[in-house]
Amino acid sequence: MPKSRWIIAVISLTSFMGCRSNKPAPLPPPATPYTAERLQAEFQQIDPSARVGLVDAVIKSDQLVAVSHLDPASFHRGESISFMDSNKNLIAEGTVVRTVDDLLIVHYADESRPLRKGDLAVKVKM
Repeated sequence: MPKSRWIIAVISLTSFMGCRSNKPAPLPPPATPYTAERLQAEFQQIDPSARVGLVDAVIKSDQLVAVSHLDPASFHRGESISFMDSNKNLIAEGTVVRTVDDLLIVHYADESRPLRKGDLAVKVKM
């Protein structure tokens, strides 16, 4: 096979293989307290009662998360909470179970990806 055909074959194969990536999209970086404050200010332009906190810990086996950077006294058992990543992509919905010290404990279900520390807990009126 002439050299030019080998080059074309290698380029074609490389291009084809590059288009078939099976890698999942990388996760956005975990949110920080600054991210939560910034998003809360943004959401409060639409809903003044909006609150944004941070997922501080996850217990996957029980589908529970601990949420910090919120006032637990302003939440009641059974209230709905949404979880999103730092790019504001919805991950899961949850329900407040209880408060422990300065943490809100939330049971979640049907996540689009596993929740992790640094995800955002968002409460807005619908």
